[in-house]
Amino acid sequence: MEEYLVTRAHGLKTRLLTRKDYEALIREEKKLTDFEAYRDIDEKAPIEQKIEKIFNVFSERLELLCGIAEEYRDVICLYADKLEIENVKFKLREIYGKRTKPYFYPYFHHIAVEELKGAVSEGEVWEILGNTPYMRGRKQPKFITGTVDEREAFLDSLYYEYARNVVLSLKRKYRDAILEAIDREALITLIYWSTIFKSTLDDLAKRGIINGLVPASFPIRNFDPLRLVRRIGVSPSVVKKHLETNDISSLMLILENENEKYYVKLSRKFFTDYRT
Repeated sequence: MEEYLVTRAHGLKTRLLTRKDYEALIREEKKLTDFEAYRDIDEKAPIEQKIEKIFNVFSERLELLCGIAEEYRDVICLYADKLEIENVKFKLREIYGKRTKPYFYPYFHHIAVEELKGAVSEGEVWEILGNTPYMRGRKQPKFITGTVDEREAFLDSLYYEYARNVVLSLKRKYRDAILEAIDREALITLIYWSTIFKSTLDDLAKRGIINGLVPASFPIRNFDPLRLVRRIGVSPSVVKKHLETNDISSLMLILENENEKYYVKLSRKFFTDYRT
């Protein structure tokens, strides 16, 4: 069943919009209605409606996978579950005054969007989160700054801890590979936060705020971003200039592109194993 699920997941993914498709839309080289799944949308519709349509197509295909193997629902939903964490971030930014009218992804697995929208304080947000697998059994840490960034780093940490727990039920040959993939994603997120918090990162680690961002499948000795990028397969010399100029967007793009190569290699390995 797991092998069949991998095959179907790949097939469904090939029908979603790719990065190149999104870039073509941004450059206005294509319209959303040029893609078969979105031909029924009104080109004059507001951007929120278009985003919702794109997400609904994604959600429908997730449901197809869940229908194939209900017992793997949590694993299938892992990627989309990031959107729930993003929704929590949106709500905290609203509470902290960094965003007045947040757009929430229309996605529900563990956190009902309407319940999150109704929260009026940070305490209520953590209470909602505490009733989900993301934070169940955990206490809200004592944050050391008054910034929303620290809360967002903690949310990222919670997500990756949750993700690792979800995949533990898989067969070992898949589990180990997926755990490594999760650790790589977590490490990229850790590198991002290392550029934001810099010397404060050690204090956050001592308080358990970023524990989930520390890889479990391979060791790291410190939070120096120049050392951390090596674990992604990127030479420090490639990113040193971006770190010195605080060009975080370019830094993250380099890391994500390298990670895409890793996923291509991992996918080929899965399909080779499946065929043999």
